[in-house]
Amino acid sequence: MNAHRQHNIQVVESFDPNDIPRGTSRRLRLSMVGNGLGSLVTIPVVVLRGAESGPTVGLTAVVHGNELNGMKVIREVVDGVDPRKLA
Repeated sequence: MNAHRQHNIQVVESFDPNDIPRGTSRRLRLSMVGNGLGSLVTIPVVVLRGAESGPTVGLTAVVHGNELNGMKVIREVVDGVDPRKLA
């Protein structure tokens, strides 16, 4: 995993959720492309890995740049979940 940091959050080109310890969460920024000015375009990723095996869910927001409400909702959901209690 080739990585550096942006705003004190690890920036990665790829990641495997199975590498994140069970019962923990990890905040990453996933590198997508360069912007033509030499900077990376990254997207925030939060992984909550349950303590036990179980179903996987993915949440996305701001698919269209002006739809900002979903981002706040996802933050509230993530902040309210204890990964140690997830299966």
